[in-house]
Amino acid sequence: PSLPSLPAAPVTPPSVPTAPPDRFTPAATDAVDDMTTLLSLAQGGQLRVGQAKRLPPYMQTPHLGRLELLTTLAVELNFLREVDNGLYRPTRAAVGWLQTSRENQLRALTDAWMTSAWNELRHMPTIQCEGSGWQNDPTAARAAVIDLLSPSEKWNGLQTLTAQIKKHNPDFQRPNGNYDAWYIRDTLSGTYLRGFENWDQVEGRLIYYILQTPMHWLGLIDTAEEQYRLTPRGIAWLEQNEAPSDQHQQAPPVVINADASLTISQHTDRYKRFQASRIAQMMPLAAQQTAGKIVYNYRLTPASLTTARENKITPDRVIQFLQEASGNDLPNSTKRAITRWSEKGGEGRLERVVILRVASAEILDTLRQQAKTRPYLGESLGDLSAVVLEADWQELCAAAAQLGLLLEPPTK
Repeated sequence: PSLPSLPAAPVTPPSVPTAPPDRFTPAATDAVDDMTTLLSLAQGGQLRVGQAKRLPPYMQTPHLGRLELLTTLAVELNFLREVDNGLYRPTRAAVGWLQTSRENQLRALTDAWMTSAWNELRHMPTIQCEGSGWQNDPTAARAAVIDLLSPSEKWNGLQTLTAQIKKHNPDFQRPNGNYDAWYIRDTLSGTYLRGFENWDQVEGRLIYYILQTPMHWLGLIDTAEEQYRLTPRGIAWLEQNEAPSDQHQQAPPVVINADASLTISQHTDRYKRFQASRIAQMMPLAAQQTAGKIVYNYRLTPASLTTARENKITPDRVIQFLQEASGNDLPNSTKRAITRWSEKGGEGRLERVVILRVASAEILDTLRQQAKTRPYLGESLGDLSAVVLEADWQELCAAAAQLGLLLEPPTK
């Protein structure tokens, strides 16, 4: 959210709540769902260091900063460990977390955030931190905000809280009081924000960001324009009470479809969804929702079943898990596909390709004869066409041009 300039003095005393807003954004609880997705992708061999930009299609909240926070927490909590070639793999600690309730899962993430190295100041969209000769302590900033929160569900003003911190604890993230040593640039104006006169633009905005972003993501804060309130979950955490009990509702089963795909509700047990990733490939999150609920899709493939067998999960055990997770017998087609794969292995493969079409058979013959272009041509589709892998068409165009032949690139 955009963060406006802040007044230098509180509008009302900090202990006086403001009037409830007409509209507000309820605190999110889907951090546990996206964490489960990260662990599922890691279980399926689809999660690597430095590939965060490939992951938003799988996430309920496709926000790179939030994704980096969850990945950082997963590493710090020892849910993920890095193995060969930057590949992440889930750990036994992750399995223990997955087997707890949703509220306890959120509490574990919140507790980890309080001491995390993830740095809000360096993720704010309104500023850019430059240089390596200085550093801030993100835990000190969080503590300064949380220390002034009252355990109440009443609405409070963001400006009021920020002004109170400015009055009583302005140096909360700069213990030496030096406001000229950090290189922080305003992303809109391009100017450096130095001196105490820019406190509102740095510290003030940081307070807004902590409340409206990580605390909102972790289910602690409902937000509205210039207002916030703690949720019952946030109050229990603030007072160090036990996490609230989950709502008592029966978790939906895994749905096994006749096309060998699995449909899993957001409210299905998250450990069960993680188990599905041991035998099936997770697909990008569908844009559509069913009755307002997020649905996850997994697909049984030769590669996923091969990985399962390498992990000592036999086809019979796959069938048993799917029957237990769904509470029903499998569709005959899905059961037959698993059994057939166990007997014959993979019998087909889909590839992304483009089709090369030429004006004469002589041109295709020339391209097949030349060493520079031959490797990029696949199966012939008659005298005037050939298959080219999608990843190879640019190299084919470049190689053909070196032979004096210009090929028209595929249209999007």
